[in-house]
Amino acid sequence: MRKTAIALLAAMAVSSLAVTSQASVSSEAKLPKKVRNQLSIAKAATAKYRSVARAVADGYRAPPATPTEPFGHCASSPPEPRPPGVSAGGMGVHYEHPGLMQDNSVNIRRPEILNYELVDGRLRLVALEYFRNDADQDLATTTDRPRLFGRRFDGPMPGHHPGMGVHYDLHVWLWKSNPAGMFAIWNPRVSCPAS
Repeated sequence: MRKTAIALLAAMAVSSLAVTSQASVSSEAKLPKKVRNQLSIAKAATAKYRSVARAVADGYRAPPATPTEPFGHCASSPPEPRPPGVSAGGMGVHYEHPGLMQDNSVNIRRPEILNYELVDGRLRLVALEYFRNDADQDLATTTDRPRLFGRRFDGPMPGHHPGMGVHYDLHVWLWKSNPAGMFAIWNPRVSCPAS
């Protein structure tokens, strides 16, 4: 009986993974061919950043560590009640590239921010985040909103820490499937360790 239950649980897990994988593939397959090609270019160009050491060597910087967050701040969605359109989930730990964030150009091969999730004591790349400063630093205007992968960036929004001004950003969940969508802000499958 116990062997049957274990076999059934294993089969359910494999089935669940197959459904998740199919959902991810089918949602990406709905994107225009040009966008799929751009996503392939971005993924190939950033595969090296699955190594945090490589990201740091290339100029990405970890957020400051604290006693409760030894890998730096991990971004989670706001607690209940959330504003309309804000789903639950996380973004992970942000490694920012100061030079890329200041140059105000957007290049699919060089995201300004890399998002990592802490899994079993190690950081794993989950998403790319493209960033551009808002030219007039006015939250009420959007005349310079950038586009990438056929999508408009989110924003403008206030900076998330000292030194970061009003900006636009676009999350691209290339390294971890996101049931909320490839370009959603939060991923319900990403969580931050409890403080």
